[in-house]
Amino acid sequence: MTPSAQHLSSLETLSDGFLMDVRTMDIGSATASAVIARFDESRFADGLFTTLDVDRPDRLDRAIEKRKAEYLAGRAVAMAALASTGHAPTQIATGSNREPIWPAGMAGSITHSKGRCAAIVTDQPGTLVGVDIEDIAEGSSLDAIFKVALQPEETRLIRESDAQALMATIVFSAKETLYKALFPAVQQFFGFNHAELHRVPGETVLRLRLTKPLKNTVTAGTVFDIGYRQLDRSVITWLVTPVPAG
Repeated sequence: MTPSAQHLSSLETLSDGFLMDVRTMDIGSATASAVIARFDESRFADGLFTTLDVDRPDRLDRAIEKRKAEYLAGRAVAMAALASTGHAPTQIATGSNREPIWPAGMAGSITHSKGRCAAIVTDQPGTLVGVDIEDIAEGSSLDAIFKVALQPEETRLIRESDAQALMATIVFSAKETLYKALFPAVQQFFGFNHAELHRVPGETVLRLRLTKPLKNTVTAGTVFDIGYRQLDRSVITWLVTPVPAG
């Protein structure tokens, strides 16, 4: 068993049922490593921070158990992703905008949602990395996506799909992934209307196009191909790409 495989296996054993099905995921990248897992909030205990060797920030003192569990799960898989690239599973601090601060020379992204978590890391300089997990929306959540996250043309494309809820969730998640990937490079908050679905999604990839420039770093019209996969009643989307020329 390789050191990275040993690290993944030990996470499940040490976590006493908190982390489950910890595994690497093929995202079609030769330069980045992805680790995905499930976690059981009911099995969370503060002592797991020490057991799993994850630094517990002071700001979590006032957090609810759900938030603590999400933070621990996300950081644990992120450190496992670092290990799977051949690097030591270094601690990952948090920035002023709650973004993960990666070790020098590394870039990555972390996500968690309702019992699932994932992280992608790379040691390639000048790389944008984003990942997001979402439950497939329904009811008021689905209505909110159509109202807040989608533009008229995107809505038209999705309404023509035989799986509207799935497609709407994937596009919403893809926009979240794009934001996570671009923010470290542009240091600018931007909304869902800054990117639009470029065409009907393929089976595993969809294309988003920027509708506005971002701080003269990324120009309007730049396109990003974002991978996606369905996980039971959830979807995961990801982006690993060089920073585009301004």
